[in-house]
Amino acid sequence: MIRKHIETQHNIRLLETPEDAHTLDIDGSMLTIHGIHTLSDRLHIMKKDDRDVELDQYIRACNTEGLRCNIVMIHNPDGLNFLLQRLLETSQKLHHPTLFLAGHTHGAMFDIPVLRGIGLRLCKTYY
Repeated sequence: MIRKHIETQHNIRLLETPEDAHTLDIDGSMLTIHGIHTLSDRLHIMKKDDRDVELDQYIRACNTEGLRCNIVMIHNPDGLNFLLQRLLETSQKLHHPTLFLAGHTHGAMFDIPVLRGIGLRLCKTYY
């Protein structure tokens, strides 16, 4: 209900699943924007088999033929770590240039060497 309101009333599109990808045609070059749902500890608490299936879907979506490049938005940088681990486990590769954008660390405001680990643990960023 909240998602529908945000998307219809505010023209915001939430990208939470591999199927939610948004493809843009820019002068004949196809660019796809993906969003990996990483809020809270979602990927950490998922069953490994379920997480692997979802990550494989993202990898396939990023490797869609005809794409020029991908942008993957992730709230928590741990999502990138899970995706990279899955690529290594399965010997898969991303065939198109892919830019990953993550937040959650609030502009690295925890970048004081002594406090970095504590700050990242408090905001549940393991990567």
